[in-house]
Amino acid sequence: MDWTGLISLSIILVVWGTSLYAERIGGRSSSRAVRFAQWGLWGGLFIIIFTFAYLSREQFLIWQGSELSKYLLPPYSGFGYFGWYVYRHIWAPYVLSACAGVLVACAAAYANRRRGGVFFEAEEPYFIAFGIFMIGHPGWIAYLILVLSAYLLISCARFAVSKRAERVSFYRFWLPCAALAFALKMYLVRYGWYVDLFM
Repeated sequence: MDWTGLISLSIILVVWGTSLYAERIGGRSSSRAVRFAQWGLWGGLFIIIFTFAYLSREQFLIWQGSELSKYLLPPYSGFGYFGWYVYRHIWAPYVLSACAGVLVACAAAYANRRRGGVFFEAEEPYFIAFGIFMIGHPGWIAYLILVLSAYLLISCARFAVSKRAERVSFYRFWLPCAALAFALKMYLVRYGWYVDLFM
């Protein structure tokens, strides 16, 4: 696992821990729990942007120090090729997952508002967006499949035990599923078919 992956996984685990702490001291949907979820989302976004800006700078310095690649940078050439390169190889997976996270979280929040708040607690859309964003592309697809599969399995198990359909709260599962999906992504990325399938 590269160090950016380690940073992402660490952020997921820290936000998971703080969300459990916020729930314990304030309860679900308390202002403190919602605030912790928002801080986790914005803090993770800031750390990823800072990390990728640093990686982009380092890539520029590596190219600048090379006898061959320095001709791809100013004053010999414009920033176009370099900008496309760092976008494609550093920024793109998280830009795509950020867009997916915003869309899924907005859809979840909208559906929750329309049904009077029966689907999610107030901070769950932040957990969903955070999980999708921190995993990156294409891992967010595996994350959603994992979450839906876990929900289906837990619902079927509860139905088999109680013989009646009950709503399963996924409040405590969003972030652990994100950590598990991240580990799954790090395993699958070694296989060419996985990268070719989604890139």
